[in-house]
Amino acid sequence: MFQVGGVGPMFGQVGFFHKFAGKDFEDKRPRDRYVGEAKRLLAVLDGRLRGREWTMGEAFTIADIAIFPWVRNLVGFYGAGEL
Repeated sequence: MFQVGGVGPMFGQVGFFHKFAGKDFEDKRPRDRYVGEAKRLLAVLDGRLRGREWTMGEAFTIADIAIFPWVRNLVGFYGAGEL
């Protein structure tokens, strides 16, 4: 649910505004809202992974499979790693 309700939608919006539409809009508030939420979600994920190898503990699960591509694409495809 963390990925479906948070990571996917928020990282997708950050990517859209950063890569495709960020320079076209004068009002940066929508982009900044998604960037702020993406940072919050990354902090949650960082806390969850602290002291663990995988999101849910010691085992590699579907949660890791669902979250990893979004994190990778935030930096790689969208180029938003510096936000």
